[in-house]
Amino acid sequence: MAQAHHSKKKRHAKRRKHRHSVNTQQASTFRQKFIAIVLCVLMSLSLLAPVAFSIMQSSRLKSSHTTSMHTQPLTTIDVKDISKDVYKSFKDRIQPIKESLDKLLKEMHHLKYAEMGIPDVVYLHSRTSHFPTISAFPEVVVERLSDEDVAVDLSHAFDSNIAYDCSAELEEVFCRIVCRESDSQPFLGQLIVAEGVVSHVYSGAYRGNSTNAILKQGYEAEEDSNGKLHIYDGEGKEILSYSEDTQKAVELALRGSRVSHTILKAVTEFQNAKYGLQLDDTTYSQWGAIYHYAPKYIRFEHQFSDRNVRRAPVSFQFVDHVFYGYWLPASLQLNL
Repeated sequence: MAQAHHSKKKRHAKRRKHRHSVNTQQASTFRQKFIAIVLCVLMSLSLLAPVAFSIMQSSRLKSSHTTSMHTQPLTTIDVKDISKDVYKSFKDRIQPIKESLDKLLKEMHHLKYAEMGIPDVVYLHSRTSHFPTISAFPEVVVERLSDEDVAVDLSHAFDSNIAYDCSAELEEVFCRIVCRESDSQPFLGQLIVAEGVVSHVYSGAYRGNSTNAILKQGYEAEEDSNGKLHIYDGEGKEILSYSEDTQKAVELALRGSRVSHTILKAVTEFQNAKYGLQLDDTTYSQWGAIYHYAPKYIRFEHQFSDRNVRRAPVSFQFVDHVFYGYWLPASLQLNL
């Protein structure tokens, strides 16, 4: 009996402690809400004070003109001037708040990009290669290597208006393709490849009567009898898993990442300045870098065919991949 009584007392004590904790949390929440309301009221009063003052001043002027109407002519009150004064006072008071909010939003934007693994700035760097048509492409680096390097701002290389809806199954296929194409790349390289894989389907650059038919062009993909697409690596082994970075890269590409498009736009200006050209946005794709290849797997220069600088002048290399959006017809190739 004593043991049961003791157990009952412990349960009651535990309930009292829980109720006290809940009450404390509720009180804390109430205090936070109360403080927030008071701050809002004070801010509102601060902002509305000039309006109230102007209305009172206007009323006094009207009263003064009414009582002395028989002795002096009525002076017209310029409501526009009062409105301008009120607006200016309101603007002067709200401007510091707006600037603080803009600064906070900018810092949050940079933090968001840093969390994504996307640098705010990359650089276009001229380099040398044993293939002249490869050395003609600038290299994208995340740190400045020379004073001649050109900075490319990536802090706004995102447009949610071009986000894509796709099934979980298709997103899975995208992830496996990106894993196959860029598993050894840092996150930025995987993201650029992911943008290209997504654009491979949605840009219309490849023709096909189904998504699977489009994806089988350019990637080691095979469709089984159930319509499921299987992705294989260079040794013929099926890819069944991928990293979190790969998945994140695909998610960003589907949500509207524009990193490769931003870089290609900067490369156009870079090549124009370097070679005295007049290239415009028709020499790269609005979809970004739809195409890429690995130069290390090319042994002879003639294997580049339509990928060389004369045919694809707006190209860039990041780590071990060269990316580009379009290439020129042979009849329009540049004399470089």
